[in-house]
Amino acid sequence: DNVSGFEKRFKALSGIEDWRKHYLCNFVVEETGNVYKPEIVVQDKMFTLDSALNKSRSLSSVKSVNNQLNSSPLFNISFVDHDNAWQLFIKDEFNNKYVYSETFKTKDEAASQQDLLLSVFSHVPGKLQNVFASRYIFRLELSSHAGLTLAGYVGNDKSKLTDKTIAENKCKELAVDINSILNNPKLFNWKDAHSNLGNLIPVNGMISPFVFINEKAFEFYPVEDVNLTDDRKFKFKFRDINKKILFESIIKFDTEALAREAFENLLPFLAIQLGYVVKKNESENSFSIFIKSGDEDIAVYFETFTTEDDAQNKTVEIINEVSLYTYTLGVSAPVPDQWKFKFSLINLSGKRIEFDSTGIYTDENLAFNAAEKFYSDIPNLKLRISKNELFIESEKEKITSIWNAKTENEQDINEIKKEAASVLQLHKNLLAETKNITEKQFNEKLINWQTNKNENYKFKLVDKDNLLAVHTSLTKITSEDAAKQMRENLIQQAYEFIDFNTGGNDIICFYEDEKTKRRWYHYRIKCTNRFYEKGNNTGKELTLFESTKGYASQEEAFSAFTENFFIILRYAQFSDNYGDNKFISLKQILIHEDACVKSEKVVFVPKETIDELGGYEVQNLIIPMVKSYPVKYITERGYRFVLFNRQQDSYDWRSMATYKTAIEAMQHFQYFLILLKYAGNFYIENDKTDC
Repeated sequence: DNVSGFEKRFKALSGIEDWRKHYLCNFVVEETGNVYKPEIVVQDKMFTLDSALNKSRSLSSVKSVNNQLNSSPLFNISFVDHDNAWQLFIKDEFNNKYVYSETFKTKDEAASQQDLLLSVFSHVPGKLQNVFASRYIFRLELSSHAGLTLAGYVGNDKSKLTDKTIAENKCKELAVDINSILNNPKLFNWKDAHSNLGNLIPVNGMISPFVFINEKAFEFYPVEDVNLTDDRKFKFKFRDINKKILFESIIKFDTEALAREAFENLLPFLAIQLGYVVKKNESENSFSIFIKSGDEDIAVYFETFTTEDDAQNKTVEIINEVSLYTYTLGVSAPVPDQWKFKFSLINLSGKRIEFDSTGIYTDENLAFNAAEKFYSDIPNLKLRISKNELFIESEKEKITSIWNAKTENEQDINEIKKEAASVLQLHKNLLAETKNITEKQFNEKLINWQTNKNENYKFKLVDKDNLLAVHTSLTKITSEDAAKQMRENLIQQAYEFIDFNTGGNDIICFYEDEKTKRRWYHYRIKCTNRFYEKGNNTGKELTLFESTKGYASQEEAFSAFTENFFIILRYAQFSDNYGDNKFISLKQILIHEDACVKSEKVVFVPKETIDELGGYEVQNLIIPMVKSYPVKYITERGYRFVLFNRQQDSYDWRSMATYKTAIEAMQHFQYFLILLKYAGNFYIENDKTDC
């Protein structure tokens, strides 16, 4: 230190043994500046900021909390030890806390008030909370074997199917004439393009739900049976269109037409378990599958089976295959067909008056859009009574809602209107209090919010010889006012810094030689607060660098990590050190040799990281991350902490002291972050040596 002889002589005469440069007076007198605690009034209660702010930060805070109160407020609960009570509070985006004026003996009481406040500040509708189905109907649907709806009934009377019995009767009426109505667009609407199904034959008669089998899915082959004794006869064979099922008739028919008629009558039995029987062929010691009607066998499967179990299993396969060609006409569960929205007036006493929209909407989104318009016009809503019913309406949006309770008593309805008018006025006041506050309104409120009236100056005790950090401005600050403005800017500045994993086995990975099965260990530099957001590594810590050299053991790899960590970070701050034949390779390089191999390429950026960062000139994204790491190795003297401003690409702060270890530097950095957000921790001094 450059200490003058006069200073040394003064210290000697004063008995001060330390002749190095230091401050003799640690008291500082500063203007206090006006500070404020904004309030949000809610009926006869209020939220008050728990720590005072200056004017500009108060304005930012009020705007922030107002925005939250008018969208999705988040009220929190905490226990206050010194009051032995529970409190409610809400935070702005800067983490400033507004505390509710009432405390509660139990957590349940606080939670109840929390729910009530959420309802009171519900000035933006939610689809789930405010839109409801006002009418349900039963749909008539044709579905596939897998239960997928293929077509729905759209007849003129579909809106009348509000009763299940009526819907089932209508379904039965349609089932009788299924083949003539399915392709009528006035009666059925198909979800996807389709070709004609063909003739649908009822499987279970006229029992709901109605199951049909598609004749078009089976190919009919008449077989002429001629011999010397009988007249000319006909049998038939049939198979499915996927060629997995083949049956032959047992009975002979006089004509081909009768054979086809028998084939059509047989089809429904294909879809039900009771339509099959397995019988043993005594002469062949085998088993056959028959289709039967009553006690009569009609057709036989083309294969025989050595065991009864094999035949039964094949029967199951056949039924499953046949089910692919079946369709069901049935009645759905009740589904919403019309929608309304509800509007609630609520006060802090828990008084709730609810209204339902008079308008009926054919779509949930239409109802929600109407609700949004209605809520947006709360400041202009009006109440009126007509025919002993209470209405609330938006003249601007031409939307009306009606009180969802009923009374025939004129005095009662007038009393409800009076209560509703009071609660409606509360909501109008809340919106006026919290929405779009102007500069003029804000300045008027400041008079009542100021907490340090007639307190113009303050003094602080500052350890000037042991300041924690100094601001490293790129431009000279030439006046005290400029310094104060810079202080405000620094307090509100948002910082993002990276942190690295500097210990543990998870920074070590290995590769195994395919031939020798030997493992080579590599160290990685991994972020603890930045994660992969895509690919197979989603959610895992982002790896910036991996060593090119492999080591014979985990211990050797970790020792190399410790030795090279800060060296790598120093090189990683400059783009010239990235690329082919550079300190940091952008391609994977693995050096697996026992000999002491030195390579210019010390680390590489893993491919998954390059992909994560866009694949092109990723060093431009890595460099700001590396610069933001708060601990820097200076020289053999030790370490310093810094705070990097990514927006300005410059360092805003550096520690005054150097520290023996990186851990010590990081600990002081964390403490510094706590101090950074309070203006009272800043010390402004005129540097008379910087001319």
